[in-house]
Amino acid sequence: MARFMARLTAALLLMLFVSAARAGAPVTVAVSIAPVAWLAGEIGGADVTVVTLLGPNDSPATYAPGPRDLIALGDARAWLLAGVPFESAWAARIQADRPDLMLIDLTAGLPSRPTDGGNAGHGAADPHRWTDPALFARMADPVLQTLAELAPEHADEFRRRHAAVVSALADLDQELARTLAPHAGRSFMAVHPSWGYFADAYDLRQIAIEQDGHDPGPKSLAEVIDRAREENVRVLLVQRQFSRRTAEAVAAELDARLVAADPLAADYGASLRRVAKTLAESFE
Repeated sequence: MARFMARLTAALLLMLFVSAARAGAPVTVAVSIAPVAWLAGEIGGADVTVVTLLGPNDSPATYAPGPRDLIALGDARAWLLAGVPFESAWAARIQADRPDLMLIDLTAGLPSRPTDGGNAGHGAADPHRWTDPALFARMADPVLQTLAELAPEHADEFRRRHAAVVSALADLDQELARTLAPHAGRSFMAVHPSWGYFADAYDLRQIAIEQDGHDPGPKSLAEVIDRAREENVRVLLVQRQFSRRTAEAVAAELDARLVAADPLAADYGASLRRVAKTLAESFE
């Protein structure tokens, strides 16, 4: 009897130890893109493990989860959705296999704008809301709510970090506005129309080379070049997820500078500052 009670006590202690270890382990959440990984990491801190699905060179228009991504999603408690194209194709399918996986739409209730140049492979609505820091700050709210639900013991800390990141985004917004205010109404070009919300936020105009998600035909390309010439465009934004071939020809025609600008960059604030500085310099 004494031996049985000792074994029972040891088993109960082991169960308590395992339960405590699980309770203290970071919560795992999946995100689609690096900017949202930054946001979730800033709010979650060491209490959250963030898994990013889209790699640095992956296009959100053509990406499909591989085996490693599916394993990562299997470990995640929630998937924070940013509105990028592949989510609509894969989220419901993955949740069918993982009904306990929470799908959190960070863009619910946010305004949308049409895509410059038409449907760019992600529907008529432009999904790149996070390029506007004010809209991105609103995406922080459902991140906080989700993390607080998954790990209520850390909710106070999540709220503190949330307040800090929202304040930092407001400061970033004001900084970018000061940088670009002298150039209100000016235009810039982009291969892929990723910067529409950014342009709207700071009273700029984005001219997209892509038309309906493809390189334009000769007539459309000539019209785009004519418009850019009329508006004295001096810079053309390219990103590594899309081909530069047409951009190089357009830049040569306009004597414009090609500048790498990645809306999917992990260094969110620094990336937007670089874009704002580059555009301001091109307008002078």
